[in-house]
Amino acid sequence: MKKVCRINNPIALYTLTCLLLIITAQLGVAQVKISGVVTDQKNLPLPYANVFIDGTYEGTVTDDSGRFVITTKLSGTITLRASYIGKQTSLKEINLNNSNQSLEFKLKEDVNSLSPVVISAGTFAASDQNKTELLRPRDIGTTAGTPGDIQSTIEKLPCTQKIGYTEGLFVRGGSGKESKYIMDGMILPNPYYSHVPGLKQQGRLDPFLFSGVIFSAGGYSAQYGQALSSVLILNSKGIADSTITGGGIHLYGGTVFHTHRWQNTSLYMNLNYNDLSPYYKSFKFITQNTTWAEPPRNKDIKIVLRNKPNKSGIFKIYTDISTTRLGVSYKDSQKIAQSNFDIKNYNYLINSNYTQYFNGDKTSLSAGVSASYDEDKINYAGMGLNESEYLYQGKVVAKHNYSNNLKFIAGGEYIKTRLKGQVDSLKSNVNDYLISFFAESEATIGKKFAFRLGLRMEQSSYSNKGTLAPRSSFAYKFSKSSQVSFSYGIFYQLPDKDIMLTNPSGLDNQQAEHFIANYQFQKNERTLRFEMYYKNYSRLVSDYTPNHNYPGYAGYAKGFEIFFRDKATIPNLDYWISYSYIDSKRKTIIADEFLTPDYVSTHTVSIVDKYWIHSIGILISVSYSYASKRNFNYLKNNGESIKLDIPAYSSFDISISKPLSLFHKQAILFCSLQNVFGYDKVLGYTTIPTFPDPFHVYPAEKRSPFIGLFISMYNN
Repeated sequence: MKKVCRINNPIALYTLTCLLLIITAQLGVAQVKISGVVTDQKNLPLPYANVFIDGTYEGTVTDDSGRFVITTKLSGTITLRASYIGKQTSLKEINLNNSNQSLEFKLKEDVNSLSPVVISAGTFAASDQNKTELLRPRDIGTTAGTPGDIQSTIEKLPCTQKIGYTEGLFVRGGSGKESKYIMDGMILPNPYYSHVPGLKQQGRLDPFLFSGVIFSAGGYSAQYGQALSSVLILNSKGIADSTITGGGIHLYGGTVFHTHRWQNTSLYMNLNYNDLSPYYKSFKFITQNTTWAEPPRNKDIKIVLRNKPNKSGIFKIYTDISTTRLGVSYKDSQKIAQSNFDIKNYNYLINSNYTQYFNGDKTSLSAGVSASYDEDKINYAGMGLNESEYLYQGKVVAKHNYSNNLKFIAGGEYIKTRLKGQVDSLKSNVNDYLISFFAESEATIGKKFAFRLGLRMEQSSYSNKGTLAPRSSFAYKFSKSSQVSFSYGIFYQLPDKDIMLTNPSGLDNQQAEHFIANYQFQKNERTLRFEMYYKNYSRLVSDYTPNHNYPGYAGYAKGFEIFFRDKATIPNLDYWISYSYIDSKRKTIIADEFLTPDYVSTHTVSIVDKYWIHSIGILISVSYSYASKRNFNYLKNNGESIKLDIPAYSSFDISISKPLSLFHKQAILFCSLQNVFGYDKVLGYTTIPTFPDPFHVYPAEKRSPFIGLFISMYNN
């Protein structure tokens, strides 16, 4: 009998509400046609330029003669935005009540964007400010199969593994614990909901609270440490544009939010409640592979304050308080042994940051302070487990641009970690004080060559050792459209907190060394990216040998990746294709033997398509994911080594968004279906206390539907 559990991400459900603010600007009564042409200063047409209504998904690209036509149902005053790589973005405010209109955009050269070479090895970025980024923040909310979740969207990129039974970003042979989230420069210690065996937890974060998302799969800046494989860097938004109130209902609960804007301050508050009991009782016809002792319940409140005390400074505070409770019952394949898992989680986070700019934008000084607390109270197979983590951070970063071609960054960081663990009457406490200093310079020579050199130093009281980590990156541009990049770096990370609690006296830092080569071509809204990498590990600590570091060389990962995105060939269609090949082995359960980790698939493929149908105002998104078969290795009680096959994984997902007008308010109806074809094979294996053999993990549901209605009320 197949049993597994899954908790639906409540924060992901709320992000669909934020998606309303992007899409529902399509509303209106009568259709208006906006046409025009985009040229440069010499009146030469600019083909494939972006022209869209600001703040909406409604827009198009120009044809070979630089002309465009947009048909909209909006009314009143809107802002039309025209952009082109290497040109300054142009905005025009027009009144749609004045029948059909014809416009002309003349785009000037953008000197800054013509700084033509960008270090891109190992990095995928999503930003509304940079026209050349491969992703946009809205991709996180509009990609089928991702339910507004940052992690799920990143898994559609070529450098990650597709793991359906546990949380985390598994990047280039690294485990999910080797990746770190960074928000406004500060480490987020618990970006996912608490781990449950056989369950893939999604993230706590709402992607629409961030103006930029940078995912680095290796070779990243010296500003960031304590991550062996990757970092996900989140930059929060500034002051909100206006006062807004809204909310929504869905199959699992509801949400309500309010943003208030004053002259130099904005305050955002969101209350979210989810209870999956009614869903499981009402939709019994949906095939479940789950036995809930207590279906998930979650309460969450977010408060975000933004303030500009002067023209060149901004102060940000992000607060998140949540509680979660659920219970799961497992049975082994013989229906003999049974094990129950019950968890109560309490999570509190406050993250503050102040940035002051001097001499225009040439110099800046940022200071951040954060504090977090996470507690799990667990009853597992009759054992009482309590684990809590306190984390306090302080960070200062100074940046100075000597010119457009030379930048310098330096700073320091202090992190205090306090861990408490208890299994029945057995207790353990660990304290670590980590001090870091870093410096980095970035320069461009002409318009074809750029380099970045950095150094990071860390001293940990837990390891009682210091580390020195050099970082370097180089890029050379062959033409306006193509370039190559190279990155190298050494990265250190302390063992996972569960292993630290098992070894309170201390262990050494783990080490990874990255080598990355990248080729990238971008032209006319099309991107082709090819990347090769090699990574070797030293002094690893695994769950199977938690009492010591492996001496010396402990494993490797090598492979190549291809990414292609096209937003121009077919009007209103945006799609991307990614492929990864990886060969990875490391020391795990058998001394001195290298095995491929159970989370590594040799081949992975993702295809994502989005199509906007103007005539009926619907956004359709479909995605397909594939991962080749894997192996699960484990040791039986008698010391015998066993290998189990994990079959190839595939999933086809679809979502539809439809703007509506209800009670003279803007609204959106959102529908999605994950795993349309009902893939129901083993996702992996995990060990359960009292079970003689590994537990088979299957998809939580054969198909996962979602229907939500969200309404936004503009007060100002």
